[in-house]
This record gives sequence, structure tokens and C-alpha cells, in this order.
Amino acid sequence: MENESLPITQENWVPVDKAYLGVLRIGFSLVHLIGLAVASVSAWLLPDPAHYVCFVVIALLLCSFLWLFFILAPNRCARTRYLLREQDINLQKGFMFWQLVSIAHNRIQHLEVRQGPLERHYGLASLIIYTAGTLGSDLIIPGLTLAQAQQLKSQLLNSINAEALDVNEPI
Repeated sequence: MENESLPITQENWVPVDKAYLGVLRIGFSLVHLIGLAVASVSAWLLPDPAHYVCFVVIALLLCSFLWLFFILAPNRCARTRYLLREQDINLQKGFMFWQLVSIAHNRIQHLEVRQGPLERHYGLASLIIYTAGTLGSDLIIPGLTLAQAQQLKSQLLNSINAEALDVNEPI
């Protein structure tokens, strides 16, 4: 863990695994394939003037797929990173819009390591940190190796338990 007096610099951050790029690309591909299939069937079934709208939708889907596959996914993977410190955990992500989320250890309610089928295929997992806040205050760290996610979960649990022991000790 990092010392609280040290500044948060780019060298302190831990990037997500490079295999996360494959998960993002396959996820984007599946969604676009479904959209293309629906638009293609609609273009085939609709009467003559209406099917031209489907061709425009197909062209838009192909353009968005190319942008997501070749620009957004690599940049999202390269710019997603986390930092574990003594009192908090931070997640930094974004491509066009940056987001930095910090959660103090004393706000954490429980932790979960989750793997979907794609993540399991690549040996990756996501660590989900549930907080005492309202909806949307939970933190998901994607693209971790399974061992890395479990280790991070253990480190956070140990930190939370140590804080609980410190609070409960008599003065």
C-alpha cells in the first residue's frame, strides 16, 4: 500500500490487464451483430421505400462498430487503472471524459469478485466494491486477472478489519 503522504502520480497507478481489450472488443461486436441482424431482417421484410431507412441504420451501425472497436476499446483499456492506498481505493478511467473515483475503506459495505463468460475465457474478473452510499456510488474495477481481483479483495478486507479492530479497542 502507498503512504498517504505520497502524492498520487501516474507511476503509482496499476493498469488493468491487456486481455481486457479482447473482452471489450467481443462485447461491442456481439451488440453490433445483433443490431445488424435486426436491421438486415427489417430491410428484407419492409416494403420498398421503408427499407432504405434500414440501410442507413446498417451504415450507422457499421461506423459505430468501427469507432468502438478500433478507437474507444483500445483507449478505454489503456486508460483504466486503479490505486490502492492505506485509507482509500481509487479508480481512474475515461477516454474523452475522465473520471476519478475514490472510496474510503470505512465506506465499503462488502466486496464481490465477478466473472462473466467472456471474462472467464480470458482469465479476467471484476472487483465490485459496494459502498454505504446511494445508488451509483458503487465501484467496479474491470479487467483484473482473477488472482489480482482476489488479492485486492483480501487486501481491502484486511484493511477494513484492521480499522474495525482499531475503532473497537478501549481507550
